[in-house]
Amino acid sequence: MEEEEELNSGLPGVFEREKISSQPFPRLFEKLLKQLSSLPLAVEEKEKGAISILKGISFKKVEKEVSPDLIVSAVDGGHNGKELEGFYFGIATAVAYTGRVYSIVDPSPLCDGHVFRLLSYRGPTWISLLEQRLVYQIALSVVEKREPDVLLLDGNLLIRPPYLSEGSEEGEIDLDREANYIDDRNVCIDVLLYLLDECYKRGIAVAGVVKRPAAQLIMPSKRDAAILDRLMKVGEMAGPMLPKRLWGAPRGGVGHPALLHYASRYRKLQNLSMEDPTTEGFIKVAYLKTTPARGPIRLEIPYWVDPLEVSSVVLETSKANPVDGIPIHILKADELAGVGSDLLRIIYGEMLAKLIKENPELVGAVRPVRGEEFEL
Repeated sequence: MEEEEELNSGLPGVFEREKISSQPFPRLFEKLLKQLSSLPLAVEEKEKGAISILKGISFKKVEKEVSPDLIVSAVDGGHNGKELEGFYFGIATAVAYTGRVYSIVDPSPLCDGHVFRLLSYRGPTWISLLEQRLVYQIALSVVEKREPDVLLLDGNLLIRPPYLSEGSEEGEIDLDREANYIDDRNVCIDVLLYLLDECYKRGIAVAGVVKRPAAQLIMPSKRDAAILDRLMKVGEMAGPMLPKRLWGAPRGGVGHPALLHYASRYRKLQNLSMEDPTTEGFIKVAYLKTTPARGPIRLEIPYWVDPLEVSSVVLETSKANPVDGIPIHILKADELAGVGSDLLRIIYGEMLAKLIKENPELVGAVRPVRGEEFEL
C-alpha cells in the first residue's frame, strides 16, 4: 500500500491539484502585443448621426439650493450565488440608509436578506430579480418608518429587459417557497407600484440612480453616457427625456417595455392614486454629471418629481465622494448590503453542515458543478 502511495504521489493531480501558472503563454503574449502595436491611435468618429438628435436634448446647469435639513434615504441591494449540482444557491439582500444631507450617520439602517434555492436554468437572473424586489420592499418600509423627503434607489425604476422574458420553464420553482420566476417578477412589480404610489401620495422625491448606465437611446452603437460625457460639465443635467430610443424610425407607444408590464399589474391592483404607467412621461430619464472623473449617471424620475430638485440633492450628496460621484447615502447602503464571496461561502458551509447532519444522502445535490469551487 505504501509503495502504491509513493508511486501515485509522483503523478500530478492524484493527491494534489497542481496550480496553473498565472504567467501568459509567451508566444500568445507576443502575438497580442504585435497586434496592439498595429492598431491606429485615433478612433474613427461614427457619431455624426447623433448630432441632430443631441440638438433636441436640453442641457441645464443644476443650481437649485439644497436644504441641509432634508431627510435623505438611500436603498441598495446585493446578491451572489453559485450553480450547484441540484439547484442554484443564492443570497439576496437590501439595506436602507437614512440621514440628513450633510449628516449621514444612521444608527439603525433597515435591512432584509434571504437565502434561496432555485431550480431553474436562469438562476443568476432570478437571484438578481429577487434582490431588486427586496430593494423595493425595504424602500417601502423606509418610506413608512423614516418618512424621508428624498428617496434614492441604487438602480432602476424601469426594471431591465432581461427580467421581462416571458413564460416559465416547466418545473422551474423556488424549492422553499414554491414560487416560480413569473410569480416573483409580478410581486417585484407590484411592490414597486405600491412604493411609487406611496411616494406620490406623500410627495416624496424618489429617483432611481443608475451608476453604470448602459442605455442606448441616442444612437445604437454607443452608450448614452459615453456620448454625453464629452459634452457635459460637472453640475449639468441632460434631459429629462422619455425612455424611448431617439434614433431610427419613430416609435410610438410608451417606449420602455417595463411600462407595459407595470400597466398590466397596475390594473390588477386596487386603491392606487398615481397615473396609469402608460401615461406619457410616467417615468423620464435624465443624465447628471457629478464628477470630472466619471461619466454621467442616469436618473429615472417619476412624473411628479421635479428633475432639477432631485438632481440638486444627488449632486450635493455626491460631493463627499468626488472620485465616484455617487451620493454618499447610496455608498453607505452599498457597503452594508454587499454579498461577497466570504459571506456566500459561510452560508453555504452552514447549509452543507445542516444537510450532512439531517439528510446526508442528498449531499450530492449541493456539490458545485464542474469548474466551480467553494473553499470552505
